[in-house]
Amino acid sequence: MAVLLLVQAVRLIWLVLTPLGPVGDFRANDVELLSPQSRLTLFSSFDPFSVAMPRKAPMS
Repeated sequence: MAVLLLVQAVRLIWLVLTPLGPVGDFRANDVELLSPQSRLTLFSSFDPFSVAMPRKAPMS
């Protein structure tokens, strides 16, 4: 019983001491968008429904 109480006390202390947000001077990176021509080139070469995916060997 004492072990369970100790575990719960440690969990409560951990909850109180853990920060909920960024610590220090955190700054997110700026968003870098591709140019329209680059996006067109990228998406025209990418086929999400490609059937050329490697197939698994049939189970025997």
